[in-house]
Amino acid sequence: MNFTGWSNQDIVQVLRPDSEVLESIQTRFREGLTVRQQRNQPIKVTCFREEIPVLFLGPVVRRESAKMYGFPSSTINATHSGISKFPSRRDNGYQRVSGEMLRLIGKLGGGTNGAAMEEEVNGREEENGVDKRIEPLIIMI
Repeated sequence: MNFTGWSNQDIVQVLRPDSEVLESIQTRFREGLTVRQQRNQPIKVTCFREEIPVLFLGPVVRRESAKMYGFPSSTINATHSGISKFPSRRDNGYQRVSGEMLRLIGKLGGGTNGAAMEEEVNGREEENGVDKRIEPLIIMI
């Protein structure tokens, strides 16, 4: 155990496919999505997973674990630890995630012009690389 009270092994155990804790988290998440849908306030979700397996270990997230019924899923050409690290806006992974965010924002905003949204995103006000004005979307990586 480390200073936070959790060791890496504790976290790995919780994330095992047969974990009761993981099953409970997934159930509550799906229930939350259902409630939002029933209130006509749907949450849009897209799942991403790594394409490159970790050396000597293989893929960290199994294909079936990186999908949710009724929501799109995709891959990013990176290892699990590199899936959310993009060296530039030209990076293919960045393009996939930002493109999906633009698609989801367009759905939420009633079909806003994609070119205008992209211009807005590219000219956004950032603090430590994070857009200070955009509301959270759920993109599962």
